[in-house]
Amino acid sequence: MPDATLLIEDSVFLGNGALRDGHACARGIYAGRLGALLIRRSRFEATRVCHHVKSRAARTEVVDSQILDTPDDNASYLVDLPNGEEVLLRGNTLHKGPRSGNPGTAIAIGFEGVTQPTPSLRILDNRFETLLPRVTVFVRNRSKVAVELSGNSLTGRVVALVGPGRVAR
Repeated sequence: MPDATLLIEDSVFLGNGALRDGHACARGIYAGRLGALLIRRSRFEATRVCHHVKSRAARTEVVDSQILDTPDDNASYLVDLPNGEEVLLRGNTLHKGPRSGNPGTAIAIGFEGVTQPTPSLRILDNRFETLLPRVTVFVRNRSKVAVELSGNSLTGRVVALVGPGRVAR
């Protein structure tokens, strides 16, 4: 449904993810090939397996939301945008926990090959904290499009960006 929009507002996704037959089978939310995934004022917390937010939509916006690992869960990426797309992450609180399944990256862009038009990647005014003892990359961009990082507050052992883009304070 390439023209469909999935709108999530004022919602809580708590403790999603499980193992079935020994295989990881769930995320906080997984949006397929939609026109847009819009998340506003929502919370994703304690995802047990996989990513909190994974989107293959043509446009993904996560605004004024919380994406939080807890000390005991082993979620993977906080946000996974595997095929590139238009992205806006603004005004969010993001925490990477000490047992993460992918401890080296918080936000992953283009990890499964960029197949979507990617006109802009904007990550603005977010608060990110890592509880890991090792360095975590806040945004790892494998697309060819420069990501814009501006106004983000990063706490812990963090590298702001790996891949094309620019970091402004």
